[in-house]
Amino acid sequence: MTRKDRHTRRWFLVVASTAATGVAGCLGESDDDSGDEPAIPADQQELIEAFLDELGQHADVEDWSMFGDQFVPRYVSGNSPEEDIPMLGAAYAGIVEEGFEFETMPTALDEDGIIDWMVYIFPEWAEEYLEGEMSEEEYHTEIRETIH
Repeated sequence: MTRKDRHTRRWFLVVASTAATGVAGCLGESDDDSGDEPAIPADQQELIEAFLDELGQHADVEDWSMFGDQFVPRYVSGNSPEEDIPMLGAAYAGIVEEGFEFETMPTALDEDGIIDWMVYIFPEWAEEYLEGEMSEEEYHTEIRETIH
């Protein structure tokens, strides 16, 4: 399977998953109707906090949540995706290098708290970048192609 085929298949799965999550969220449903947050292993929680600390140096972190295996930090930066992607990619690669296992969907909010744009970043991309199998520009391009 070529990289383009993997990307296309992955993109389809992400869109399908996000659509299902979005519909459930709009209907007031969640993966866990108990109202409890999903259990996150302590080591993964520490890496989430490290990501949020890094993000907080560049933007105002509003909050974050987990939707299944997806970490969703929400923040206000006032920047364009082009300006934020290098920072998001670097911060995410840093926690993946330490063992972070979840995909992420950083969500930029405008000053009123309304979603401005979001991207997806997958652990496989960060791993390929860290291992030198993907250049920094290729890594940023993969992320950029998910802007929605």
